[in-house]
Amino acid sequence: MSESKLSPLLGTRDLVLHIWPKHQNLLSFDPSSVAALLYLQLVLPGHFAIAYCANPDLSPSGQLPFLTHGLFHASGLSAIVAYVRRLPNARNLDAGLSPVEVAQLTARVAHVDSSYGDLVNHMLYSLHENWSDVTRPALISMLPVPQRYYVPARIRASHQTRLEAVELWDVPEVEEEPEEQRRVVFGKRKKHRPDPEAHHFKKAFEREKVVEKARAFFDVYERLLGDRQFFTGSERPTTLDVIFAAHTHMLVDIRLPDPW
Repeated sequence: MSESKLSPLLGTRDLVLHIWPKHQNLLSFDPSSVAALLYLQLVLPGHFAIAYCANPDLSPSGQLPFLTHGLFHASGLSAIVAYVRRLPNARNLDAGLSPVEVAQLTARVAHVDSSYGDLVNHMLYSLHENWSDVTRPALISMLPVPQRYYVPARIRASHQTRLEAVELWDVPEVEEEPEEQRRVVFGKRKKHRPDPEAHHFKKAFEREKVVEKARAFFDVYERLLGDRQFFTGSERPTTLDVIFAAHTHMLVDIRLPDPW
């Protein structure tokens, strides 16, 4: 992740936010891109341009979203937020918070971005039906040739490593037996399909673990919000509210064949 240095000679007219394209009712097909868009709309309304981009290789750091400001750039959501905060005409969403509250908010932003991001990515990239019917076709439609032939699988593989580590990767539909246990039928190897009942039980158990993770996460922020409109009790959203809203938008406003 890289962050650019602020030049006082630059205005905001050449401030361009590069984000993943829209899909269905989504503002962008990526929670970090949605968060960056919402954040800039709140702190610099009408003073930036949007460039939809489906090729992470165009980013200086190889990731989306990224922000360009003349010859300078900031890649990744946290770098974009840090850069924009230093612009003289940008609003500070977290103004008025005490140092302790700022530290708590920073920790919660990281927690939401990580844990809520894992849940969103589980829905989009882990669940087979969602991947094959929605996510993969969406990425293919956004990407040019030849990227559409290899980038979707590369993106999914990058999420798989993380999701496996936090036990949010879906159970495969067909499991391979060890080499010595494979059967040979008419000279051809045959994949072993697990017992349907055992496989169903295993998938149900894995799904229940995901539900428990989601329940634990949402319980924390339900208690934090209480009956207030925003998490800190302020009259306007903070950075935490923006990040949380972006991830919620991804889950609520997309139609998935496997909604859990």
